[in-house]
Amino acid sequence: MPFSSEEAAAAFATVSSPDPFEESLEIAEDFLADSLSGSRGAPEASRGLSAERVVVRGHDAPEDEEFLETIIGGDDRQRIRDTETYPWRMICQVEITWPSDSRGFVGTAWLVAPRTLVTAGHCVYDPQYGGWATELKITPGRDGSERPFSSFVSAAYSTTNHWFHNQSEDHDFAAIHLDEDAAAQVAELGHFSVAVLPGRELTGLNVNLSGYPVDKGGRQMWHDAKRITGLTKKRVFYDMDSFGGQSGAPVFAWENPDDAPQVIGIHAYGTGATPRHMDITANSAPRITPDVLAVLREWIAKDTP
Repeated sequence: MPFSSEEAAAAFATVSSPDPFEESLEIAEDFLADSLSGSRGAPEASRGLSAERVVVRGHDAPEDEEFLETIIGGDDRQRIRDTETYPWRMICQVEITWPSDSRGFVGTAWLVAPRTLVTAGHCVYDPQYGGWATELKITPGRDGSERPFSSFVSAAYSTTNHWFHNQSEDHDFAAIHLDEDAAAQVAELGHFSVAVLPGRELTGLNVNLSGYPVDKGGRQMWHDAKRITGLTKKRVFYDMDSFGGQSGAPVFAWENPDDAPQVIGIHAYGTGATPRHMDITANSAPRITPDVLAVLREWIAKDTP
């Protein structure tokens, strides 16, 4: 049964005590690797031409060095046109309806499990627009007017207590819960892997960002790929180009094309949210840490029949 916004607030909004995000001096300086497995979906799933051309891997610069090192002020995004192929079909446009603002808002979400999507916390709950979103219309793999997997609606969401109460940038992520009918629509699309990677592995790693930026209309998927340029214990920073509408998009590595891509961050912010002391110009995402992974596992478990 789907949850209403009010029921979601009670059931999912605050993380159960003890709070896994509470700071502790006992936390190690780095994290041990851990992950949620992904799925390629239907056996006949193909990667498509875009996956071969635009995805970057590893730590080494590709042959086109300029592509990787372009300053953040330039626009290096490329449109993904074969959105019905893997892995783009696991990325969804989200049309957001807020209780106190009738303008059309757009976000991005991605499949993490058969009945669970991940997005930014501010795509489901934002006090400046009246609190919980009234409704989310979700379209996997949208490409303009083309909706290869149709659309569905959800009013069941979760977010972290730190986002719900304090709008903490480090904890700005959320889940969208699918009912039985919606889950049936995405059953064969597959889902991303999610990985906790130690800082030494993330530093300089080539990563990818794909979503639905509103400066391009908010109905087309656009992609950029560059290196990680900075890390904190709870955020990952990069100079991949992005715009409003891409909040919630997966920041993913794809080292082995035969495996599911690994999400290492949940895109949420532009350059204004980068701490000044880091002395970099970068966009950023809440980092997948052991605490974040634990919360995602909890939300997925709630969705599993």
